Amino acid sequence: SSDVCSSDLLGIDMPGLQVWQPTWALDALVSIKSQQLVHDQDVMRQLLAWYITTARAVTIEGPTGCGKTEAAAAFVAALGQPYLVAECHPETTLPDLIGYQTLDGFVWGPVGLAAVLGLTVVLSEDNLLDGAVKAALNNTIDGAPIYVPRLKKAFEVAPTFRMISTRNPRGFGMQGRRADDSSALRRQTWIVMDYPSREREEQILMAHGSVLAQRYGARYRDDLHRFIPVCLAVAHDTREAATGAKGTSVLPRALDLGTSRKWLTQFVTNKMLGVEQPFASALSAVYGSSLGPEHHQAVLTFLRSRHADRTA
Repeated sequence: SSDVCSSDLLGIDMPGLQVWQPTWALDALVSIKSQQLVHDQDVMRQLLAWYITTARAVTIEGPTGCGKTEAAAAFVAALGQPYLVAECHPETTLPDLIGYQTLDGFVWGPVGLAAVLGLTVVLSEDNLLDGAVKAALNNTIDGAPIYVPRLKKAFEVAPTFRMISTRNPRGFGMQGRRADDSSALRRQTWIVMDYPSREREEQILMAHGSVLAQRYGARYRDDLHRFIPVCLAVAHDTREAATGAKGTSVLPRALDLGTSRKWLTQFVTNKMLGVEQPFASALSAVYGSSLGPEHHQAVLTFLRSRHADRTA
């Protein structure tokens, strides 16, 4: 262990905070996210407040693509820790998360591995887990040893083990929220997160546009900067439509920040390849595949009706 130094990301100086420091190579487990993607400093402060209480579990709830997983990853990286990410779905089983036996030996799952090594695991969309699986994780959160029958050995849960869950709000987008039982709720600290402000979102997209211009050529810089405001406008249109704020048909998925970055990247690629209507075609490529034909057409209508002169 060693003291935490002041971090620009957290914006807080906590010289007395003790954190886990790796003493062996775990490069394959480490994934550092760019700090420019962290738009909500209040969420980071709430995460720090949770972390120093030594509680093991926290849940970040917010709409699709608002940066929940990136915020969790950046927070753990700022503390100098490796972390693991588990993508949850309705078919995820407890052995998938803790570990399972094969003919070649015992295969650790991300939660089990993080627990015995004292790492942090991020459960993405944990509300999709079956209720019995979620309840079974309570034992690990409480620090109960993980017993492996084939090895006839119980592995202690390290005191530095942490679990950060992310989820969508109930009824938002394609994935509603399952109700947790009271035992799970008692173990959770809750943090609510939203999309970045329009100004912050524009800063993030401008930074991404600069990276694309450096990578593919400065000749695309003006096009990118001209179309970023269009990206923002369309994204906010789809978010309002997805929540019914405009009385329009409900879209199954709003245009999130991650998709906007992919949209700009695909736009540059389309320009390089000489694709007709590169901006609209890029939107179809990165966003349309997850929507039905009627919703896809609604999004393209946004482009034609509001920004035809800028996206032709």
